Amino acid sequence: MSSIAEALQTAILSSIAQAEIQRGEKICIAYSGGPDSIALLSLLHHLHNTFPLDLYAVYIDHGLRSKVDRRRELQIVLDNCETMGISLCTQFLPPGYIAEHGAQEAGVEAAARSLRYKFLHKIRESVNARYIALGHTSDDQVETVLMRCFQGSGPEGLKGIRETTPDLWRPLLRISKNELQSFISGQKLNYSIDTSNTDESYNRNYVRHTVLPAVRKVFTGVDGALLNLAEKMSAVEEVLEGQDLGFPRVTSNERGVHFSSTAFMSLPFYSRMRFLYKIYNSLYPDSEIRLPYRFIRQLCECDTKDEHYHCGEGYGVRMEKRGKMLFWERAVVPNTKNSYLIVVQTGNFYVGSGVTLGIQRKSLEDFRDSALRGMVFAVKEPCVIRSRRSGDSVALGGGTKKIKEVLRELKVPQEKRTEVALIEDRRGILGVVPLYEPQKTRWSRYAESFKGADTAFEITSIERSCQ
Repeated sequence: MSSIAEALQTAILSSIAQAEIQRGEKICIAYSGGPDSIALLSLLHHLHNTFPLDLYAVYIDHGLRSKVDRRRELQIVLDNCETMGISLCTQFLPPGYIAEHGAQEAGVEAAARSLRYKFLHKIRESVNARYIALGHTSDDQVETVLMRCFQGSGPEGLKGIRETTPDLWRPLLRISKNELQSFISGQKLNYSIDTSNTDESYNRNYVRHTVLPAVRKVFTGVDGALLNLAEKMSAVEEVLEGQDLGFPRVTSNERGVHFSSTAFMSLPFYSRMRFLYKIYNSLYPDSEIRLPYRFIRQLCECDTKDEHYHCGEGYGVRMEKRGKMLFWERAVVPNTKNSYLIVVQTGNFYVGSGVTLGIQRKSLEDFRDSALRGMVFAVKEPCVIRSRRSGDSVALGGGTKKIKEVLRELKVPQEKRTEVALIEDRRGILGVVPLYEPQKTRWSRYAESFKGADTAFEITSIERSCQ
């Protein structure tokens, strides 16, 4: 074994000890076919004599590249797993799938990452493995910390990528790509090159290929400095997490939580921020949305003697002062997993953002009354009110239009586009209700026809609730 191979195996064994991994334990490996992941696969495979592990390679084709590139990569993945005798689990997404499942709101990078991790966790659970091994290197850590500096992150972001979390393990995080490349060359490993890695329309690629090289010309030791910064911020976070920051006692209900305004405002400003981030993460544990600092700062400065005060809303949440309490509540749920669906009948329906719709059943004859036009819609039951999902479209003007386009036309601010209620029957979406300004409700054309309808409903009131 070469000296570089021995050094890397020693580093891997050290990471195994820190992660408290046991001999023979099942490990899923996120295997893309690229150089970092084949190095990880090979290094773990070569431990079979000294520290055997039960390995499962997990490969996902996102459907984002040409058919030729994808077929070539798949063959390399299959060949390497067969040569090493490692079980392979695969998932193939059809072209266009990611664009229809989250890319509109989160972007292609984030949507692909979300789908990839969902499949990785699904396989981890199915084989009863404790960890998913990821091929992140020290170079990835440098890029991450630099990007978070530009994003204005606090200590929780500047600590960078963690080597272990409850489900994830990154044994290469202290190893550079150059070291891995030397190992790959020495072992004569075959790997694929993802052509999208050179596409600088992706933020990380632009940082990797343009920003970092420019910074290194001025600050020659920037890589080491950023790695040191990550270690320092990790130590700061460890101290903060171990301290009692005096957070207020929280009471939960079906809409969210509430807590003492006096206790909240008595906290130091940074503690108030951490408290609100903690609440958001508890309400939306799987959300890909990051609450921007300016939004959190607005809520943290909600210091008023008014009995009722609207502190702010957006990104799926709203905060109000009512008497001596602050209420942090869900607006429309920003992700499909926790989405709601309400069957429409006569009554009042709370749909998020403090908005209650009053709805009453009408006969189809009432629908002909021109005085009711705009607030009455003919439906083919069942009719439901639901939260928005990625890829939703509405019929308008003889064709279809993406909900995101409708919201843009209605001039709904970007941060409030998760706060939308949709009214839908068997034929499709009938109405789009922007909850921050429900008077801007937009109806589809065919919802005003009788074709296929068996009843009608009228929106009798649209009110903001303070309770």
